[in-house]
Amino acid sequence: TEQIPLTTDDALMSLSRALITNPTNEGIQLIVRDSKKRTPIGFATIFWTWSTLQGGRIAIMNDLFLSEEYRGQGIADIVI
Repeated sequence: TEQIPLTTDDALMSLSRALITNPTNEGIQLIVRDSKKRTPIGFATIFWTWSTLQGGRIAIMNDLFLSEEYRGQGIADIVI
């Protein structure tokens, strides 16, 4: 059984609001949709950080989730 870390709705709303308010400096959340049904099937959260190796800002994908029925089809590779 897959263990998903527990958090609160308030914490997730706070994170989401920070990204919506300041995507240039904080990050973004992407919604993954089924192209035919147009229904959401997953999401990815990307945060900006600094990298001394790159000498600038880089994107770090922190979360990637797909509904179970869509896993194993290469969709996560496309999102990445």
